[in-house]
Amino acid sequence: MSGIYNGDPLIRKIDNNGADFSFGGPVFVINEIGYQLNGLPSESQLLGNYKAGFWYDDSGFTDFRIVGPGTNSGTKRGNWGFYGLFDQLLIPFGEAGSNRGFGMFGSFLASPDESISQLPYFFTAGVACRGMFDSRPRDTAGLGVVYGDFSSDLRHAQERERQFDPTVGVQNYERS
Repeated sequence: MSGIYNGDPLIRKIDNNGADFSFGGPVFVINEIGYQLNGLPSESQLLGNYKAGFWYDDSGFTDFRIVGPGTNSGTKRGNWGFYGLFDQLLIPFGEAGSNRGFGMFGSFLASPDESISQLPYFFTAGVACRGMFDSRPRDTAGLGVVYGDFSSDLRHAQERERQFDPTVGVQNYERS
């Protein structure tokens, strides 16, 4: 799958509504390939979905290497990254087509240019269960973790700013 979009952030303004196929802003391009395992009725119930993709955004981004107190904010044009994601059923419950079972999921995103990417590395992982009991086929439960590592260039910019304003926080990572 591929898509080309208008990456203009002003297109989100409330007065821009309806169908707008203009490309007045920077371009955003995304490409993705996917594979589904055991998706046919005659195959195993262990359904799995696997995807990998690449994106490019031609917008202007703040350059963290030169931004800070006493400096002019600089921008750099264009950012890119790649990602992968999956979900895999591990233990099916009930008959085929019941959509009940226990599985795992995960994703990984990398946007390696730390001079402009706030979260250059980000991942998710978890397990989920649906319909564990025959009498409650739609009940769901899940447990997951999310982790993102903030850019070292962003951290250094925040450390420079903190020298002039001690209330400025320095971001290292996000997790939940």
